[in-house]
Amino acid sequence: MDNQNNHNPFVLELGISILTPPILLGLSISREMGGMMDSLGKASEEIFRGQHLPILKSQPKT
Repeated sequence: MDNQNNHNPFVLELGISILTPPILLGLSISREMGGMMDSLGKASEEIFRGQHLPILKSQPKT
């Protein structure tokens, strides 16, 4: 049972150091993608702001 608690700290630190950059890169990419999607949404809102539905002519009631 003593062998289960005896982990090599070098291997653990190496694993953490290898896994940290991809996680940080993924977080920064997702933040940038969110900002780009927000900008794209605002730009499309500005494009379609001037377009309205056509005015429908009502039939006169008899």
